[in-house]
Amino acid sequence: MTRHYKRAKVPSISIHGLRHNYDSLLLFAGVSIASVAHRLGHASMKTTQKTYLHIIQEL
Repeated sequence: MTRHYKRAKVPSISIHGLRHNYDSLLLFAGVSIASVAHRLGHASMKTTQKTYLHIIQEL
């Protein structure tokens, strides 16, 4: 079996990177900070706000 994925030259991304991208897309899509914080399992919305402050400011 050939391994075409090695020739695709797709950049690798960590699980953390995928999570951060997903959360960023949720915020850009208009999902509330409270909802994103809940999905992430953050105990406080402040944690989410600090982590994604740059994205929140762009919105």
